[in-house]
Amino acid sequence: MEIKVALDESGNFGRDGEYVVVGGLQVINSKPIQNFMKKQELKFKKMYPKDFEIQEIKHNNSYPAMKHHYINKIVEKAEKIHYCISNKRNCDPKMLEDENILYNYMVFRIVKRIITQNPDLKKLTLLLDNRTTKITRRDSLVDYLKGKVYFDLNRPDVELIVKMLDSENSRLIQAADFIAGSIYHYYTYNNSLCYNLLKEKLDCKYHYPYNNF
Repeated sequence: MEIKVALDESGNFGRDGEYVVVGGLQVINSKPIQNFMKKQELKFKKMYPKDFEIQEIKHNNSYPAMKHHYINKIVEKAEKIHYCISNKRNCDPKMLEDENILYNYMVFRIVKRIITQNPDLKKLTLLLDNRTTKITRRDSLVDYLKGKVYFDLNRPDVELIVKMLDSENSRLIQAADFIAGSIYHYYTYNNSLCYNLLKEKLDCKYHYPYNNF
């Protein structure tokens, strides 16, 4: 069994702001979402050339109706939705001194859920936004995740592949941006319109700190 997961972040891993989210979607067949994202980009760039002709369409620059449309269709075509959210005001300050630590941990919480829920899993491919992972060294993230998977989860049989991609060139990461953005808006602004669309496929929902979120 092979699973592909695309993740993006919303918020920041520094001390500013209250919440930071790592979230996205799980797929087995990525073609339906890739085709959808491509068609929507062409459509909205034609409809709103002044807004999107030279910039990527993202959750934070889309009109409300666009956000709802994107998320509704992404969820429809995704197998599952995953996210981890941290309340930075309740995190140990040492967790925020090195941005790598919190980011790596949040990605692992999602990986852990996927692997423990899929005992027949043989290959897990993670697609991560290269702009996010610039805060960390790729090798340190990969080594951290593999160590956790092999030893903490006792799953050395799982082939873990981590790909750092530019979101402009990855339709799946573009889709993950809309998922992460809707989750961030729900917790930060109590805006549940788009978040409610996620519930049907929501699988991993992890709050950190778990006992003091």
